[in-house]
Amino acid sequence: MASRHHRIGLLQVLLLVLPIACAVGAGAYVWHRHLAAQQKLAELEPRYARLEGLLQAQGDIEGLRQAAGQSLARFAYPADRNPSDVASEAQQAIRAVMTEARLDVQSIQVQPAREGKTFDRIAVALRMEGEMASLQAALARLLAQSPAVFVDSVTVNLSGPARPAASPKLSIQLNLSVLRTRAS
Repeated sequence: MASRHHRIGLLQVLLLVLPIACAVGAGAYVWHRHLAAQQKLAELEPRYARLEGLLQAQGDIEGLRQAAGQSLARFAYPADRNPSDVASEAQQAIRAVMTEARLDVQSIQVQPAREGKTFDRIAVALRMEGEMASLQAALARLLAQSPAVFVDSVTVNLSGPARPAASPKLSIQLNLSVLRTRAS
């Protein structure tokens, strides 16, 4: 009989300990999952804050994007323009500026476009004659061109004998370039 009471006591202890052990195991599992979720939230919080900031600043970002596009249009031809059309238009505009400044354009050549990551660079080489004041006026007018004309190099030599009373005639070699954006 004592053995039977012993078994019954053991069974009662087991029935009492088993639910407690299950509750402790479930609690440990929930606590572990809670800590993992807290860690994941700590990782995601900076990303979420950045995204929330971007969403709040979306209007400002759009305004800045439009301003950048307008600024880019002042410096480069758009990507939808054919490179040969861009070269022809740039050549005509440069010739007009030089003629307005009373420079005698002897030759003007457009070189093939050099492709870059963001822009195509279209080079224009000019040979002309004129006075220093005319060259300065032409370079000042080039600054006002839109899209911009970039001066890559300038070579100036005397053309003929120098006379002290008159402005010397100059032989001028200009290497210019214009930019065309590349399609992205």
